[in-house]
Amino acid sequence: MAVLGAVETAAKASADASFSYHLLPKLPVQIDYYTADDEFPCEVKFLYDRRALDFLPFETLAVAGSCLVGEIAHIAHSL
Repeated sequence: MAVLGAVETAAKASADASFSYHLLPKLPVQIDYYTADDEFPCEVKFLYDRRALDFLPFETLAVAGSCLVGEIAHIAHSL
């Protein structure tokens, strides 16, 4: 996540790791990571600011989030 410029923050709720990232200058996203256990696979949640839809329509926000997921996956596979 540091490669992307994300900043690790205090983990929220039951997340094992939490990161703050600015997808666009006025579009922060919180990325929470939950490790796998015996019952559940690992999970990553992307949480946008309440006002995100003031800056982008829903479809565009979804595409931007998908691009971020793709970039994270690309970086993870290249390590």
